[in-house]
Amino acid sequence: MSLDTRHPEEGDLVNRASMGDSGAFGHLVEYYMRRSYLVALSLVGSHEDALDLSQDAFARAYRARHSLDPEKPFYAWYYQILRRLCFNFLRDRKLRSGKVNAMGPWPKNEVPTPLPMCVSQHLI
Repeated sequence: MSLDTRHPEEGDLVNRASMGDSGAFGHLVEYYMRRSYLVALSLVGSHEDALDLSQDAFARAYRARHSLDPEKPFYAWYYQILRRLCFNFLRDRKLRSGKVNAMGPWPKNEVPTPLPMCVSQHLI
């Protein structure tokens, strides 16, 4: 029993996509879109954001298709793009919300010093 979830013609599709065949790349997108969306959803927790991020990751992958290697799994390469986008999205969302670190939100004009921060968090 094989646990390989690669597209049956992935090597050929990746090879054609790397040479600019948008139809071949489209087949890869169709095959991996659900899996991509579910991974993004598990990372960001929002349906709309997960859909946007998975689509954006495919767009970025398409622009970088020249670096595809037909000998390697497409999804492993694509997953790195998706994961990086999701983590950047989460970081940016956290920064926009005012939470600059794991200790919690700080007022915009107040920069905490390490000692009071450690005391308030019962670290010392």
